[in-house]
Amino acid sequence: MMAQQSGLSTWDKASSLVAWVGGGAVFLTIGWIAMQPDDPLGAVSMLTRTSSIQMVFQAMALAIVVASLATAIAGKSLPDVGTFAAAIGLAVVSFRGETAAHLLLLPESQAVGYERMLALKFSVEVLAWSSVIGVGIVVSGFVSSWLFAKAPKTEDYSPSDPGSVAHLLAGWDIPVFGRIVQAGRQYEQTTPREGIKHTLLLAGTSLFFVGLFSGGLATRGIEHGQVCFVVAASVALGCSIAGRIVPTHSVLWSIAAVPLMAIVAYLWACVMAGSGQRLPNLPASHFLRILPIQYVAIGTAAAIFMEWWSRPMVGSVALGDE
Repeated sequence: MMAQQSGLSTWDKASSLVAWVGGGAVFLTIGWIAMQPDDPLGAVSMLTRTSSIQMVFQAMALAIVVASLATAIAGKSLPDVGTFAAAIGLAVVSFRGETAAHLLLLPESQAVGYERMLALKFSVEVLAWSSVIGVGIVVSGFVSSWLFAKAPKTEDYSPSDPGSVAHLLAGWDIPVFGRIVQAGRQYEQTTPREGIKHTLLLAGTSLFFVGLFSGGLATRGIEHGQVCFVVAASVALGCSIAGRIVPTHSVLWSIAAVPLMAIVAYLWACVMAGSGQRLPNLPASHFLRILPIQYVAIGTAAAIFMEWWSRPMVGSVALGDE
């Protein structure tokens, strides 16, 4: 049987809120101890932490815990809630630290080529934080399959009626992993070709909107709220456009576009570095106003939220029909 509902019940909303608040609380407390910079007033980044590799692995461990608990609490009614909770956790930790301005005011920032090197290091750091989100996706998919949910069979899809298609979790849309956790169950996944097209389109449009929304900030100080709006709004608009042109069965390919967008942004910032005189606390490129952890965490959360928003049946989950 296909369990479909046009909206979330009061209990579903309450359990989802508990999952998000709980995830944020775990990252704000234990997460801050594991990820805080060496300088208490520094920004949350691998560049401000001596044991940076250890920090990323600790963040992965926290993502496993948060994604598992959030999925167990609210995963039956809200797909990908575990990944969303992990992304929110990373975001709130970054807000507890300083903005990217901290890295622009370090003594070594006066060296020639500093911004170019900073942009290159940021582009590598994006991959580290993306791996934390990737762990959340895998754990959410595994826990959902183990506890209660099954992917819908291919015959359950009706191309002429999008509302009949249950939401496919991001982890179930991974070509090999999805089939493993679903124990060989035959269901329709997004083809790699369509997924890559969606990812490229979303990354391009989101990057355009980041530039557009940052255009008037060239002489304004960097603030966390400002950064959050720019990334969230850009990814949300990108998802809306890409979802209409190249639809997918899950949010997996939208999440994949976030690190791609961030890496291209930093590489462009690398090209633009040194192109003009800048203020001490402001970068030459507006793409450097955003920390890698904020690109990844806020962008992922925005992509998942837009997936919930755009689905005709928000709470659609395929229950075990054998």
